[in-house]
Amino acid sequence: MTEYFIFGYGVPKDIMIDEQYRRYLSFVFNAIYAASANNQAMIVFCGGKTDCIKAPYARTEAEEMKKLFTLLAERPFVREQTSAWRYGTVKTTLSSLENILAAVERLRKRPAVIFCEMTRAERVRTLARRAFGKKKATVIPVDFDMSPNRYLEVDFLARRERHDLRCELAALADKKKLADWRAHHKRKLAFFRTHGYARDPNVVRQWWEEEMKK
Repeated sequence: MTEYFIFGYGVPKDIMIDEQYRRYLSFVFNAIYAASANNQAMIVFCGGKTDCIKAPYARTEAEEMKKLFTLLAERPFVREQTSAWRYGTVKTTLSSLENILAAVERLRKRPAVIFCEMTRAERVRTLARRAFGKKKATVIPVDFDMSPNRYLEVDFLARRERHDLRCELAALADKKKLADWRAHHKRKLAFFRTHGYARDPNVVRQWWEEEMKK
């Protein structure tokens, strides 16, 4: 039985009508359906409390994605073919690295497939190779993001990914640095919430410009 891990990217106001997540999870659904229709599959949604819409910011990426994905799987014309699928959630993670470590912890000898956002694909592949060791994980990127952040300069995105990969490889090798990396993401969330990320996606660039100067 294949185990699929779907990484989350924020919590929208209403995931049922959110264009970004509908594109993302529709692609993921069709990919899993092509490989596992009429078969058993374990589908795990990964992502913690990154809600920036309204305090107390209690919603998780994992639970929100599960709501939309299971709705897709329960449509009358696919319900029979998806009836053997099972679902899980990882609701405490705040980064790609934490998602990968959660996947490693869950798996024994089952094959793993990871879905992630396109601009993060090479970093996720590198981390998965390091974290899974002899186990193999297939990473499938999905180019679903149509926000301004998808169209930032190629050089800027490359610098962001190099920065994160350097920090995450260090965190893989040192528990203290892993704790520091989680604290980094908590600071980022606090910045997003304080500066109105839900209204202005350009806040993401502001954060990274400051972080990459350090």
